[in-house]
Amino acid sequence: MNLTWKMLGLAREYRLFNGRQIIGILKNDFWNRKAYGEFKGFLVRFEHQGMGKKKAWILDIEGEKVLGTIEFSTSPRSATITYDGEGFNWNTLHEKPRGSWLVGNGEEESRYLAEGSLGSQGKITDAYLPPVVLLAGLYVRGYFLARRVSILAGLFFIGLMMGYMAS
Repeated sequence: MNLTWKMLGLAREYRLFNGRQIIGILKNDFWNRKAYGEFKGFLVRFEHQGMGKKKAWILDIEGEKVLGTIEFSTSPRSATITYDGEGFNWNTLHEKPRGSWLVGNGEEESRYLAEGSLGSQGKITDAYLPPVVLLAGLYVRGYFLARRVSILAGLFFIGLMMGYMAS
């Protein structure tokens, strides 16, 4: 399978393709900390609990059954995805292309290799992970991207206020 991904907006939506055919989607709403996805017939929901919390829940589409969790570590940027009793590590790749990452558990792994400007699209190599874990890999990237943008916006606002107060 020739699996590729494309990010729309600021990680608001990821689309998965096999060639030119769309085969999966992940829609993020970071303001209410929820995301919804579908891939290979699996419908899933992600919910991040509270500001500053480093944990998200992987739920069925109705939000009633817990399928797993995601625990975020901010330094270094990494996460642990637990799904169906199995743990998978999400790690930034410190190699080219910049903005790439890896999800795996020692037996299975997929590399998400970023392409394009700002890593807005890319390829997924060896996409043999469970479909929910593959979507979780995109969700984690979106989480770290949104976090980085909110920190930069906060710093910009502080700088703006300091400049206003100095004048």
